[in-house]
Amino acid sequence: AQGNLERGILSLQPLRIQEKNQLLSFTGNIGGATQSGKLTVNNLSTKLLNRFVKLPVGIDGNINVDAAIAGSLANPQTRGELTITEAQLNQKPIESANASFSYTDGRLRFDSKILASGREPVEINGDIPYKLPFASVVPNSNIILDMKVKNEGLGLLNLFTDQVSFENGEGEVNLAIRGTQRKPIVKGIAALKNATFLVPNLVGKLTDVSGQADFDFDRVSVNNVQGLFSKGKIEVAGEIPIFTSKNIQINNPLSVKLEQLLLNIKGLYKGTTNGNLVIT
Repeated sequence: AQGNLERGILSLQPLRIQEKNQLLSFTGNIGGATQSGKLTVNNLSTKLLNRFVKLPVGIDGNINVDAAIAGSLANPQTRGELTITEAQLNQKPIESANASFSYTDGRLRFDSKILASGREPVEINGDIPYKLPFASVVPNSNIILDMKVKNEGLGLLNLFTDQVSFENGEGEVNLAIRGTQRKPIVKGIAALKNATFLVPNLVGKLTDVSGQADFDFDRVSVNNVQGLFSKGKIEVAGEIPIFTSKNIQINNPLSVKLEQLLLNIKGLYKGTTNGNLVIT
């Protein structure tokens, strides 16, 4: 590293840290009323980075960043591009993840594309509060998140749970999330047509799943989602709140109807099942 510290301003021309194929390089000035510089990161492990700064997204891999730094220590600003190689989410591989981003007034804004499998990427755009530990500017708590995914891109859902796995079919998720993290306001749809899911705890697949769920501010309205399983039929309809609140009135609670299902739950039950479950 080459630089000097004068009147609380650290000048680096440049700072360069390299170990094997990992590189962190910064050229510019930090501190004072205004700061400026260029940050370059190549193949930096997210596990190493999380030791110093808690990342807002729980993803593993190697980070590559090209960013311009501005603002001040009290209110840092940056703008740049990010890619993650050898990426994993919940220990499951992701083919590619990249984003453009900016940061100012304690808020992180980003436009990202994540490809879990196939050719249909998931588009997630956001504007969220994220206070850096050394910054003094406190952002407001409002969140803005927009997500679009369709068809093969629905395979991204498999990264978040081991209870059910999307295999194939047509579908679309289009969501706009506003409000706060504690009380999100969600608008949009999730639709499926002839989709197939694998449920690891059950012997067999859930097939021909079709229907739509409407996200309407504080609740999800499921409009007669149907599927076939083991020579039987499953129907889901009704409403369920997005978050728990005494002010949310549900007049048509979510119900799950089971018709002539031949269940084989590993080590627990084997036989025909009929029933109607109401979820409140």
